[in-house]
Amino acid sequence: MNVAFCFLTVALAASTCAQDAPRGTLALVATPASAQEAPSDTVWSDLFLADVESAADAIVQNHPGMVDDQNPTFRQALAGALAEARAAAPAVDGFTAYRVGLSRFADAFEDLHLSFSFRGRGFEGLRSAGIYPVYRDRQLVVAEVGEQHGHGSDLVGGVLLDCDGRPAPEVLRGNVLSWDGLDTLEAEWVRQAPLTLVDFGVTAPPSACRVQTDSGVRTVPLTWRPISDGAVRSVKGRLTRARPADWRVETFDGGDLVWVRIPSFQTRTEVDDAALHRVVDRLARVDAWDTLVFDLRGNEGGSSTWGRLMAEAVFGSAWVAAAAAWLSDGVYVEFRVSRDNVAAMEANARRAAERFGEGHPSTQSLRARADALSDALSRGDDLLGTPVERAGVPQPDPAPVPGRIVLLTDGACFSACLDFVDVMRLHPAVLHAGLPTSADSQYMENWGRRLPSGLAFVGYPMKVYRNRRREAGEGVEPSARYEGSM
Repeated sequence: MNVAFCFLTVALAASTCAQDAPRGTLALVATPASAQEAPSDTVWSDLFLADVESAADAIVQNHPGMVDDQNPTFRQALAGALAEARAAAPAVDGFTAYRVGLSRFADAFEDLHLSFSFRGRGFEGLRSAGIYPVYRDRQLVVAEVGEQHGHGSDLVGGVLLDCDGRPAPEVLRGNVLSWDGLDTLEAEWVRQAPLTLVDFGVTAPPSACRVQTDSGVRTVPLTWRPISDGAVRSVKGRLTRARPADWRVETFDGGDLVWVRIPSFQTRTEVDDAALHRVVDRLARVDAWDTLVFDLRGNEGGSSTWGRLMAEAVFGSAWVAAAAAWLSDGVYVEFRVSRDNVAAMEANARRAAERFGEGHPSTQSLRARADALSDALSRGDDLLGTPVERAGVPQPDPAPVPGRIVLLTDGACFSACLDFVDVMRLHPAVLHAGLPTSADSQYMENWGRRLPSGLAFVGYPMKVYRNRRREAGEGVEPSARYEGSM
Protein backbone atom coordinates (compact mmCIF):
# COMPACT_ATOMS: atom_id res chain seq x y z
CA MET A 1 0.00 0.00 0.00
CA ASN A 2 1.17 3.48 -0.78
CA VAL A 3 0.88 4.59 2.79
CA ALA A 4 2.27 7.54 4.72
CA PHE A 5 4.76 6.71 7.46
CA CYS A 6 5.98 8.81 10.36
CA PHE A 7 7.37 8.51 13.84
CA LEU A 8 5.14 7.61 16.75
CA THR A 9 4.10 10.66 18.74
CA VAL A 10 5.28 10.03 22.27
CA ALA A 11 4.04 13.30 23.73
CA LEU A 12 0.60 11.77 24.03
CA ALA A 13 1.63 8.14 24.27
CA ALA A 14 -0.49 7.48 27.33
CA SER A 15 -3.66 8.16 25.35
CA THR A 16 -5.77 5.31 24.08
CA CYS A 17 -6.19 3.83 20.64
CA ALA A 18 -5.09 5.94 17.74
CA GLN A 19 -1.97 7.69 18.83
CA ASP A 20 -1.05 5.84 15.68
CA ALA A 21 -0.08 8.34 13.04
CA PRO A 22 -1.62 8.57 9.59
CA ARG A 23 -2.11 5.36 7.65
CA GLY A 24 0.37 3.19 9.47
CA THR A 25 2.67 4.92 11.90
CA LEU A 26 6.27 3.77 11.67
CA ALA A 27 8.73 4.16 14.50
CA LEU A 28 12.23 2.73 14.37
CA VAL A 29 14.75 1.89 17.08
CA ALA A 30 17.42 3.77 15.14
CA THR A 31 16.92 6.56 12.65
CA PRO A 32 17.20 4.89 9.24
CA ALA A 33 19.46 5.94 6.45
CA SER A 34 17.76 7.53 3.47
CA ALA A 35 16.43 5.24 0.77
CA GLN A 36 19.16 3.70 -1.32
CA GLU A 37 19.54 3.38 -5.05
CA ALA A 38 19.75 -0.21 -6.20
CA PRO A 39 23.01 -1.12 -7.97
CA SER A 40 22.84 -1.16 -11.75
CA ASP A 41 23.38 -4.93 -11.81
CA THR A 42 20.51 -5.60 -9.38
CA VAL A 43 18.73 -8.89 -9.83
CA TRP A 44 15.36 -7.46 -8.96
CA SER A 45 13.61 -10.78 -8.51
CA ASP A 46 16.15 -11.84 -5.86
CA LEU A 47 15.99 -8.47 -4.12
CA PHE A 48 12.19 -8.56 -4.09
CA LEU A 49 12.06 -12.08 -2.71
CA ALA A 50 14.55 -11.30 0.07
CA ASP A 51 12.53 -8.25 1.11
CA VAL A 52 9.24 -10.15 1.04
CA GLU A 53 10.68 -12.93 3.19
CA SER A 54 12.04 -10.36 5.66
CA ALA A 55 8.67 -8.59 5.84
CA ALA A 56 6.88 -11.89 6.38
CA ASP A 57 9.32 -12.77 9.17
CA ALA A 58 8.68 -9.40 10.86
CA ILE A 59 4.95 -10.07 10.73
CA VAL A 60 5.27 -13.62 12.06
CA GLN A 61 7.48 -12.51 14.94
CA ASN A 62 5.69 -9.30 15.95
CA HIS A 63 2.15 -8.90 14.59
CA PRO A 64 -0.71 -9.77 17.01
CA GLY A 65 -2.66 -11.30 14.14
CA MET A 66 -0.31 -14.29 14.09
CA VAL A 67 -1.44 -15.36 17.58
CA ASP A 68 -4.97 -13.96 17.43
CA ASP A 69 -7.36 -16.91 17.82
CA GLN A 70 -10.27 -14.55 17.12
CA ASN A 71 -8.93 -13.88 13.63
CA PRO A 72 -7.67 -17.12 12.06
CA THR A 73 -7.99 -15.61 8.58
CA PHE A 74 -4.94 -13.44 9.30
CA ARG A 75 -2.57 -16.40 9.17
CA GLN A 76 -4.31 -17.61 6.03
CA ALA A 77 -3.83 -14.16 4.47
CA LEU A 78 -0.10 -14.26 5.23
CA ALA A 79 0.31 -17.73 3.75
CA GLY A 80 -1.58 -16.74 0.61
CA ALA A 81 0.24 -13.43 0.19
CA LEU A 82 3.64 -15.06 0.64
CA ALA A 83 2.85 -17.86 -1.84
CA GLU A 84 1.65 -15.32 -4.40
CA ALA A 85 4.76 -13.16 -3.93
CA ARG A 86 7.10 -16.12 -4.33
CA ALA A 87 5.32 -17.13 -7.53
CA ALA A 88 5.48 -13.58 -8.89
CA ALA A 89 9.14 -13.00 -8.00
CA PRO A 90 10.67 -14.21 -11.32
CA ALA A 91 8.72 -11.51 -13.20
CA VAL A 92 10.00 -8.64 -11.01
CA ASP A 93 12.41 -6.84 -13.33
CA GLY A 94 12.64 -3.28 -11.96
CA PHE A 95 11.75 -0.92 -9.15
CA THR A 96 8.16 -0.37 -10.25
CA ALA A 97 7.45 -4.11 -10.38
CA TYR A 98 9.24 -4.47 -7.02
CA ARG A 99 7.09 -1.76 -5.46
CA VAL A 100 3.86 -3.10 -6.94
CA GLY A 101 4.75 -6.59 -5.70
CA LEU A 102 5.35 -5.46 -2.12
CA SER A 103 2.20 -3.35 -2.16
CA ARG A 104 0.19 -6.32 -3.41
CA PHE A 105 1.63 -8.42 -0.57
CA ALA A 106 0.43 -5.86 2.01
CA ASP A 107 -2.91 -5.47 0.25
CA ALA A 108 -3.77 -9.10 0.98
CA PHE A 109 -4.26 -8.26 4.68
CA GLU A 110 -6.95 -5.64 3.97
CA ASP A 111 -5.52 -3.45 6.73
CA LEU A 112 -4.08 -0.02 6.01
CA HIS A 113 -1.93 -0.21 9.15
CA LEU A 114 0.12 -3.04 7.65
CA SER A 115 1.97 -1.38 4.85
CA PHE A 116 5.22 -0.48 3.12
CA SER A 117 7.00 2.84 2.77
CA PHE A 118 9.32 3.56 -0.15
CA ARG A 119 11.24 6.58 1.00
CA GLY A 120 12.76 8.93 -1.51
CA ARG A 121 11.98 6.88 -4.59
CA GLY A 122 8.94 6.88 -6.85
CA PHE A 123 7.64 4.65 -9.60
CA GLU A 124 9.77 4.38 -12.72
CA GLY A 125 8.86 3.86 -16.37
CA LEU A 126 5.25 5.00 -16.03
CA ARG A 127 3.00 5.86 -18.94
CA SER A 128 -0.29 7.72 -19.06
CA ALA A 129 -3.17 7.93 -21.52
CA GLY A 130 -3.77 11.52 -20.45
CA ILE A 131 -7.27 10.99 -19.04
CA TYR A 132 -7.62 11.50 -15.29
CA PRO A 133 -11.04 10.80 -13.73
CA VAL A 134 -12.42 11.32 -10.26
CA TYR A 135 -14.85 9.00 -8.46
CA ARG A 136 -18.05 10.96 -8.07
CA ASP A 137 -21.58 9.74 -7.49
CA ARG A 138 -20.23 6.21 -7.98
CA GLN A 139 -19.01 6.99 -11.49
CA LEU A 140 -15.63 7.82 -13.00
CA VAL A 141 -15.93 11.41 -14.23
CA VAL A 142 -13.14 12.88 -16.36
CA ALA A 143 -11.67 15.80 -14.38
CA GLU A 144 -8.46 16.54 -16.26
CA VAL A 145 -6.86 15.61 -19.58
CA GLY A 146 -3.32 15.68 -20.95
CA GLU A 147 -2.10 17.72 -23.89
CA GLN A 148 -2.66 14.85 -26.32
CA HIS A 149 -6.40 15.52 -25.97
CA GLY A 150 -6.17 19.28 -26.50
CA HIS A 151 -6.98 22.16 -24.23
CA GLY A 152 -10.65 22.72 -23.50
CA SER A 153 -11.44 19.14 -24.42
CA ASP A 154 -15.11 18.21 -24.16
CA LEU A 155 -13.96 15.04 -22.43
CA VAL A 156 -13.74 17.00 -19.18
CA GLY A 157 -16.94 16.40 -17.25
CA GLY A 158 -17.76 13.30 -19.24
CA VAL A 159 -18.32 9.89 -17.69
CA LEU A 160 -15.73 7.24 -18.48
CA LEU A 161 -17.86 4.27 -19.53
CA ASP A 162 -15.51 1.48 -20.59
CA CYS A 163 -12.15 0.70 -22.15
CA ASP A 164 -11.71 -2.09 -24.71
CA GLY A 165 -15.12 -3.32 -23.64
CA ARG A 166 -14.30 -3.48 -19.90
CA PRO A 167 -16.45 -1.30 -17.61
CA ALA A 168 -14.39 1.62 -16.32
CA PRO A 169 -14.65 0.55 -12.65
CA GLU A 170 -13.19 -2.82 -13.60
CA VAL A 171 -10.28 -1.06 -15.31
CA LEU A 172 -9.57 0.85 -12.09
CA ARG A 173 -9.90 -2.28 -9.98
CA GLY A 174 -7.55 -4.34 -12.16
CA ASN A 175 -4.98 -1.64 -12.81
CA VAL A 176 -4.69 -0.16 -9.31
CA LEU A 177 -7.02 -1.50 -6.62
CA SER A 178 -5.83 -5.05 -7.21
CA TRP A 179 -2.55 -4.12 -5.54
CA ASP A 180 -2.98 -0.76 -3.81
CA GLY A 181 -6.19 -0.12 -1.93
CA LEU A 182 -9.22 -1.89 -0.53
CA ASP A 183 -11.84 -2.18 -3.24
CA THR A 184 -14.46 -2.75 -0.53
CA LEU A 185 -14.02 0.85 0.69
CA GLU A 186 -15.49 3.71 -1.31
CA ALA A 187 -12.79 5.97 0.12
CA GLU A 188 -10.17 3.93 -1.71
CA TRP A 189 -12.01 4.32 -5.03
CA VAL A 190 -11.96 8.07 -4.48
CA ARG A 191 -8.25 8.03 -3.58
CA GLN A 192 -7.15 5.97 -6.58
CA ALA A 193 -9.56 7.08 -9.32
CA PRO A 194 -7.13 9.46 -11.10
CA LEU A 195 -4.76 6.50 -11.71
CA THR A 196 -7.30 4.52 -13.75
CA LEU A 197 -5.43 5.14 -17.01
CA VAL A 198 -1.86 5.26 -15.70
CA ASP A 199 0.15 2.23 -16.80
CA PHE A 200 2.01 0.55 -13.91
CA GLY A 201 2.72 -2.56 -15.94
CA VAL A 202 0.13 -4.55 -14.01
CA THR A 203 -2.40 -5.13 -16.79
CA ALA A 204 -2.34 -4.73 -20.56
CA PRO A 205 -3.14 -1.05 -21.25
CA PRO A 206 -6.36 -0.54 -23.25
CA SER A 207 -6.28 0.93 -26.75
CA ALA A 208 -9.52 2.95 -26.61
CA CYS A 209 -12.17 4.11 -24.16
CA ARG A 210 -15.73 5.33 -24.49
CA VAL A 211 -16.73 8.59 -22.76
CA GLN A 212 -20.28 9.89 -22.33
CA THR A 213 -20.03 13.62 -23.08
CA ASP A 214 -22.70 16.31 -23.38
CA SER A 215 -22.72 15.75 -27.14
CA GLY A 216 -22.99 11.97 -26.94
CA VAL A 217 -20.78 8.91 -26.50
CA ARG A 218 -17.27 9.34 -27.91
CA THR A 219 -14.78 6.57 -28.61
CA VAL A 220 -11.36 7.94 -27.70
CA PRO A 221 -8.23 6.22 -29.06
CA LEU A 222 -5.56 6.18 -26.34
CA THR A 223 -2.05 7.47 -26.89
CA TRP A 224 0.24 6.32 -24.10
CA ARG A 225 3.05 8.71 -23.22
CA PRO A 226 5.81 8.55 -20.57
CA ILE A 227 5.04 10.38 -17.36
CA SER A 228 7.13 10.93 -14.25
CA ASP A 229 6.17 9.70 -10.82
CA GLY A 230 6.14 13.31 -9.65
CA ALA A 231 3.67 14.32 -12.35
CA VAL A 232 1.38 11.42 -11.42
CA ARG A 233 1.48 12.38 -7.76
CA SER A 234 0.80 16.00 -8.69
CA VAL A 235 -2.32 15.28 -10.71
CA LYS A 236 -3.58 12.84 -8.11
CA GLY A 237 -3.06 15.42 -5.40
CA ARG A 238 -4.91 18.09 -7.35
CA LEU A 239 -7.90 15.85 -7.93
CA THR A 240 -8.22 14.06 -4.60
CA ARG A 241 -6.64 16.15 -1.85
CA ALA A 242 -8.61 18.92 -0.19
CA ARG A 243 -6.49 19.24 2.91
CA PRO A 244 -6.45 22.59 4.77
CA ALA A 245 -2.99 24.11 4.86
CA ASP A 246 -2.73 24.51 8.62
CA TRP A 247 -4.53 24.30 11.96
CA ARG A 248 -6.74 27.33 12.38
CA VAL A 249 -10.02 28.64 13.77
CA GLU A 250 -11.77 31.19 11.56
CA THR A 251 -15.01 33.10 12.08
CA PHE A 252 -17.46 34.42 9.50
CA ASP A 253 -20.79 36.26 9.50
CA GLY A 254 -19.93 38.20 12.61
CA GLY A 255 -18.98 35.08 14.52
CA ASP A 256 -22.12 33.10 13.71
CA LEU A 257 -20.08 30.64 11.64
CA VAL A 258 -16.91 29.15 13.16
CA TRP A 259 -14.70 27.08 10.85
CA VAL A 260 -12.07 24.85 12.46
CA ARG A 261 -9.37 23.55 10.11
CA ILE A 262 -7.84 20.27 11.28
CA PRO A 263 -5.59 18.84 8.53
CA SER A 264 -4.09 16.27 10.91
CA PHE A 265 -3.99 15.08 14.50
CA GLN A 266 -0.29 14.30 14.07
CA THR A 267 2.35 16.66 15.45
CA ARG A 268 6.02 16.40 14.62
CA THR A 269 7.43 19.52 16.25
CA GLU A 270 6.80 21.87 19.15
CA VAL A 271 5.47 24.35 16.58
CA ASP A 272 2.79 21.81 15.61
CA ASP A 273 1.95 21.22 19.27
CA ALA A 274 1.57 24.96 19.82
CA ALA A 275 -0.70 25.33 16.76
CA LEU A 276 -3.06 22.62 17.98
CA HIS A 277 -3.09 24.02 21.50
CA ARG A 278 -4.09 27.40 20.03
CA VAL A 279 -7.02 25.73 18.26
CA VAL A 280 -8.14 24.07 21.49
CA ASP A 281 -7.79 27.32 23.48
CA ARG A 282 -9.69 29.31 20.84
CA LEU A 283 -12.51 26.77 20.79
CA ALA A 284 -12.82 27.01 24.55
CA ARG A 285 -13.28 30.81 24.27
CA VAL A 286 -15.84 30.76 21.44
CA ASP A 287 -19.15 30.20 23.20
CA ALA A 288 -21.75 31.79 20.89
CA TRP A 289 -22.20 30.50 17.35
CA ASP A 290 -24.93 29.29 15.05
CA THR A 291 -22.76 26.80 13.12
CA LEU A 292 -19.47 25.22 14.09
CA VAL A 293 -17.63 23.31 11.33
CA PHE A 294 -14.85 20.82 12.00
CA ASP A 295 -13.04 20.55 8.66
CA LEU A 296 -11.35 17.12 8.64
CA ARG A 297 -10.63 16.91 4.92
CA GLY A 298 -7.30 15.16 4.36
CA ASN A 299 -6.94 14.23 8.04
CA GLU A 300 -5.34 10.77 8.26
CA GLY A 301 -5.11 10.65 12.06
CA GLY A 302 -2.32 11.04 14.58
CA SER A 303 -3.00 11.30 18.32
CA SER A 304 -6.55 10.78 19.55
CA THR A 305 -5.79 13.10 22.47
CA TRP A 306 -6.08 16.18 20.25
CA GLY A 307 -9.56 15.20 19.17
CA ARG A 308 -10.56 14.59 22.78
CA LEU A 309 -9.30 18.04 23.81
CA MET A 310 -11.27 19.70 20.99
CA ALA A 311 -14.44 17.82 21.92
CA GLU A 312 -13.97 18.87 25.56
CA ALA A 313 -13.63 22.51 24.48
CA VAL A 314 -17.06 22.29 22.83
CA PHE A 315 -19.05 19.86 25.01
CA GLY A 316 -17.18 19.97 28.31
CA SER A 317 -14.96 17.33 29.86
CA ALA A 318 -17.82 15.58 31.69
CA TRP A 319 -19.78 14.86 28.49
CA VAL A 320 -16.66 13.70 26.64
CA ALA A 321 -15.74 11.42 29.54
CA ALA A 322 -19.24 9.93 29.42
CA ALA A 323 -19.01 9.49 25.64
CA ALA A 324 -15.61 7.85 25.98
CA ALA A 325 -16.95 5.57 28.72
CA TRP A 326 -19.74 4.33 26.41
CA LEU A 327 -17.38 3.87 23.46
CA SER A 328 -14.81 2.05 25.58
CA ASP A 329 -17.22 -0.06 27.62
CA GLY A 330 -15.82 -3.58 27.48
CA VAL A 331 -12.96 -2.53 25.21
CA TYR A 332 -9.49 -3.77 26.07
CA VAL A 333 -6.09 -4.08 24.42
CA GLU A 334 -3.71 -6.98 24.03
CA PHE A 335 -0.10 -6.45 22.99
CA ARG A 336 1.85 -8.98 20.96
CA VAL A 337 4.74 -10.15 23.08
CA SER A 338 8.05 -10.25 21.19
CA ARG A 339 11.63 -9.09 21.56
CA ASP A 340 11.17 -6.46 18.85
CA ASN A 341 8.02 -5.08 20.47
CA VAL A 342 9.75 -4.87 23.85
CA ALA A 343 12.58 -2.95 22.17
CA ALA A 344 10.04 -0.70 20.45
CA MET A 345 8.32 0.18 23.71
CA GLU A 346 11.65 0.77 25.46
CA ALA A 347 12.69 3.11 22.63
CA ASN A 348 9.45 5.06 23.00
CA ALA A 349 10.08 5.34 26.75
CA ARG A 350 13.60 6.65 26.15
CA ARG A 351 12.33 9.28 23.72
CA ALA A 352 9.64 10.35 26.18
CA ALA A 353 12.25 10.67 28.92
CA GLU A 354 14.48 12.80 26.68
CA ARG A 355 11.59 15.10 25.83
CA PHE A 356 9.63 15.28 29.10
CA GLY A 357 11.84 13.79 31.81
CA GLU A 358 11.72 10.55 33.72
CA GLY A 359 8.94 11.68 36.04
CA HIS A 360 6.47 12.59 33.32
CA PRO A 361 3.30 10.43 33.19
CA SER A 362 3.94 9.54 29.54
CA THR A 363 7.43 8.29 30.36
CA GLN A 364 6.24 6.32 33.35
CA SER A 365 3.37 4.75 31.40
CA LEU A 366 5.68 3.67 28.59
CA ARG A 367 8.29 2.28 30.97
CA ALA A 368 5.62 0.31 32.84
CA ARG A 369 4.33 -1.09 29.56
CA ALA A 370 7.84 -2.00 28.41
CA ASP A 371 8.50 -3.75 31.74
CA ALA A 372 5.22 -5.64 31.53
CA LEU A 373 6.01 -6.77 27.98
CA SER A 374 9.47 -7.86 29.06
CA ASP A 375 8.03 -9.90 31.95
CA ALA A 376 5.49 -11.49 29.57
CA LEU A 377 8.32 -12.39 27.21
CA SER A 378 10.16 -14.10 30.05
CA ARG A 379 7.03 -16.10 30.84
CA GLY A 380 6.65 -17.17 27.21
CA ASP A 381 3.29 -15.42 26.74
CA ASP A 382 2.01 -14.58 23.25
CA LEU A 383 -0.29 -11.69 24.20
CA LEU A 384 -0.37 -9.26 27.11
CA GLY A 385 -3.71 -7.86 28.25
CA THR A 386 -6.63 -8.34 30.61
CA PRO A 387 -10.05 -9.17 29.11
CA VAL A 388 -13.06 -7.21 30.37
CA GLU A 389 -16.80 -7.47 29.70
CA ARG A 390 -19.25 -4.72 28.77
CA ALA A 391 -20.81 -3.20 31.89
CA GLY A 392 -23.82 -1.61 30.17
CA VAL A 393 -22.59 1.99 30.33
CA PRO A 394 -25.34 4.26 28.93
CA GLN A 395 -24.86 6.76 26.12
CA PRO A 396 -24.46 10.32 27.47
CA ASP A 397 -27.34 12.77 27.50
CA PRO A 398 -26.74 15.72 25.13
CA ALA A 399 -24.60 18.53 26.45
CA PRO A 400 -26.01 22.02 25.74
CA VAL A 401 -24.48 23.80 22.73
CA PRO A 402 -25.48 27.13 21.13
CA GLY A 403 -26.07 25.82 17.61
CA ARG A 404 -25.44 23.02 15.14
CA ILE A 405 -22.10 21.34 14.49
CA VAL A 406 -20.96 20.08 11.10
CA LEU A 407 -18.35 17.36 10.83
CA LEU A 408 -16.81 17.49 7.33
CA THR A 409 -14.88 14.38 6.21
CA ASP A 410 -13.50 12.79 3.09
CA GLY A 411 -11.96 9.41 2.39
CA ALA A 412 -8.68 10.30 4.12
CA CYS A 413 -10.21 10.09 7.61
CA PHE A 414 -8.38 7.27 9.40
CA SER A 415 -7.13 6.20 12.82
CA ALA A 416 -7.42 9.11 15.32
CA CYS A 417 -9.66 10.96 12.86
CA LEU A 418 -12.11 8.04 13.07
CA ASP A 419 -11.93 8.15 16.86
CA PHE A 420 -12.91 11.83 16.75
CA VAL A 421 -15.80 11.02 14.42
CA ASP A 422 -16.98 8.27 16.79
CA VAL A 423 -17.17 10.73 19.70
CA MET A 424 -18.69 13.64 17.80
CA ARG A 425 -21.44 11.59 16.16
CA LEU A 426 -22.81 10.65 19.59
CA HIS A 427 -24.08 14.22 20.05
CA PRO A 428 -27.43 15.00 18.34
CA ALA A 429 -26.30 18.52 17.38
CA VAL A 430 -23.65 17.06 15.05
CA LEU A 431 -24.32 16.66 11.33
CA HIS A 432 -21.78 14.46 9.54
CA ALA A 433 -21.31 15.76 5.99
CA GLY A 434 -19.01 15.13 3.03
CA LEU A 435 -17.77 11.75 1.84
CA PRO A 436 -17.41 8.34 3.56
CA THR A 437 -14.36 7.90 5.75
CA SER A 438 -11.62 5.34 5.40
CA ALA A 439 -11.53 2.43 7.84
CA ASP A 440 -9.03 0.86 10.19
CA SER A 441 -8.75 -2.60 11.70
CA GLN A 442 -8.54 -3.79 15.28
CA TYR A 443 -4.72 -3.79 14.99
CA MET A 444 -2.96 -0.58 16.04
CA GLU A 445 0.26 1.11 17.22
CA ASN A 446 2.79 0.56 14.49
CA TRP A 447 6.46 -0.21 14.61
CA GLY A 448 8.60 -1.23 11.68
CA ARG A 449 11.61 -2.85 10.11
CA ARG A 450 13.92 -1.72 7.36
CA LEU A 451 14.08 -4.39 4.66
CA PRO A 452 17.40 -5.92 3.50
CA SER A 453 17.52 -3.96 0.23
CA GLY A 454 17.33 -0.62 2.05
CA LEU A 455 14.69 0.47 -0.47
CA ALA A 456 11.63 -0.01 1.73
CA PHE A 457 10.31 -0.33 5.26
CA VAL A 458 7.52 -2.57 6.48
CA GLY A 459 5.20 -1.20 9.14
CA TYR A 460 3.16 -3.51 11.35
CA PRO A 461 0.95 -3.03 14.43
CA MET A 462 1.86 -4.43 17.83
CA LYS A 463 -1.49 -4.45 19.63
CA VAL A 464 -5.06 -5.58 19.04
CA TYR A 465 -8.26 -3.93 20.28
CA ARG A 466 -11.15 -6.07 21.48
CA ASN A 467 -14.87 -5.21 21.55
CA ARG A 468 -14.69 -1.84 19.80
CA ARG A 469 -18.07 -0.34 18.88
CA ARG A 470 -16.95 0.25 15.28
CA GLU A 471 -16.11 -2.97 13.49
CA ALA A 472 -12.77 -3.61 11.81
CA GLY A 473 -12.86 -2.44 8.20
CA GLU A 474 -15.98 -0.34 8.80
CA GLY A 475 -15.95 3.16 7.33
CA VAL A 476 -18.42 5.82 8.43
CA GLU A 477 -21.05 7.06 5.99
CA PRO A 478 -22.02 10.74 6.35
CA SER A 479 -25.68 11.52 6.85
CA ALA A 480 -25.35 14.49 4.45
CA ARG A 481 -23.39 13.21 1.49
CA TYR A 482 -21.74 15.67 -0.91
CA GLU A 483 -21.21 14.48 -4.49
CA GLY A 484 -19.32 17.48 -5.82
CA SER A 485 -15.62 18.18 -5.67
CA MET A 486 -14.28 18.34 -2.14
